[in-house]
Amino acid sequence: MKKNKLFILAALIPCTIALSGCFLRDIINNNEEEIVVDLPKIEVVNNLKINLRGRTAKSLYPALSNNSVKNPEFTFSTSNSAVATVSSDGLVQGRAVGTATISIALTSNTNVKATVKVNVVDEEVKHYDYTIMFYMCGSDLEYNSETPENEQVHYFTQDIQEILSVSGMPDTVKILIETGGTLRWNMPGAFLEGASQISHTNLQRWEVDNGTNKLRLVETLPNNDMASESSFSEFLSWGLDDYEAEQMGVVMSGHGGGIAGCVYDDNYIAKVGNQLWQRTLRTFEVAGAAKAALANSNRDKFTWIGYDCCVMQCADIATINADYFDYMVASQENEIATGWNHDMYLPMIKSNTHVSPELLLPEICDAFLADNHREVESGDEVCYQTQSVLDLTKTDALVTAFNTLVEQMGISMVAYGNAETAFKSCLNRFGDKIFGLADFNSFMSKLKGVNPFLDVSAVKEAINEMVIYKTSCSKYNETPCGVNVFFPKTLSSKYILQVGKEDYSNSLSTKFTKWQNMCVTFGKFGWESI
Repeated sequence: MKKNKLFILAALIPCTIALSGCFLRDIINNNEEEIVVDLPKIEVVNNLKINLRGRTAKSLYPALSNNSVKNPEFTFSTSNSAVATVSSDGLVQGRAVGTATISIALTSNTNVKATVKVNVVDEEVKHYDYTIMFYMCGSDLEYNSETPENEQVHYFTQDIQEILSVSGMPDTVKILIETGGTLRWNMPGAFLEGASQISHTNLQRWEVDNGTNKLRLVETLPNNDMASESSFSEFLSWGLDDYEAEQMGVVMSGHGGGIAGCVYDDNYIAKVGNQLWQRTLRTFEVAGAAKAALANSNRDKFTWIGYDCCVMQCADIATINADYFDYMVASQENEIATGWNHDMYLPMIKSNTHVSPELLLPEICDAFLADNHREVESGDEVCYQTQSVLDLTKTDALVTAFNTLVEQMGISMVAYGNAETAFKSCLNRFGDKIFGLADFNSFMSKLKGVNPFLDVSAVKEAINEMVIYKTSCSKYNETPCGVNVFFPKTLSSKYILQVGKEDYSNSLSTKFTKWQNMCVTFGKFGWESI
């Protein structure tokens, strides 16, 4: 049986422990030095592919890496108008087979600039039954520099080997993997085609060869932070351009931090003053990347998104993802480091390439719990594990009900105080101490206890409609409802809340607008702008 794994970040945060896939984005600055923000960079895809047999015009959607310029404007130019032209608002039109370079500059400061390589092709467009795209940011789950060599576990290598162990997958199914984000990969060369090893200095894209059951190298890219919106958007566009399918699932594999985001790239740990800092792929950046990729495709949404990460099953995240994905599968709690059991649910796609999300995603949950539900060795600490499936097409009712409830509470310090009192007694394990998370149903019940005049029934009913499957260990005093709620509360000095106001006040950060207003007004956020 697989064993629980504790990651002790002694070099980064003394006395702070993160279970399995969880990791702290920021490091406590004991000297309280001012954080210096570098000149902003233009976030945009490095490469854009246009197929003359498909969508011939695609938008670039550039953005700035920080919030130093409000409503930034950009100028665009092309190196080869015979191959590709670009409009004043960044719409690239493919004209003929070939390559061109699009130059982008910030209008208010032309020293801030970027380039995009455009590759215009004329290729047959293939369609598949099922495509699953794994965004695998290896981090210290694949190689932990603090762990002796003979004790390295290489969890992502194990994940890939589990995927490859499912032999005989039909040709109408494509499994894609992008690798990066770690200091070293340990995948044996016998499992690879086109490379002797997985690179730790480049991002690489692979597809599973259904005939040989090996990873076939498709493309090697310059190294880029996997926690950047541009990297993720380019990954999604790659899948949509070359592997469009009837059903498309996206799996985020790595560390998770709730509202603060997921995916921590160990090649991009920055030192600011006397502290170390790692950016995350923020929740609103996931939404921005999906929005841009889908806008340049022939489909409205991906079928589902899965987080093989800690504490990502949050209602706020669900409302954001609802515009770009139909379903979401994730954990309310810390995931054990071994993560999902890919060899236990992929056979369902093998036997039925049109399997519905309502059947497949609960299988992911059951496979995970079946292997990881047990007590750990130390004292009375229990391996608390959860997984659940949300129907994101049913988030609107929850948004309406919760906004109405908060309006009844009133946006005031008194209302915030009542919410904090309720939150402190909610069902939670690890999320409240760092990420400001608690079980949504539990929060409603506790809030009702604090304010008996509130009617929380509509919120609870909407939660039950949205959560179509849930499973959890039996050690809980009350059963988790399948989704968390976010609340920025005052924390002990041992922890720092890993959420900034920009994580909760961005236009793509949540649809719980009434709740958002109260939290941003009265809440305690760890980072206001990074």
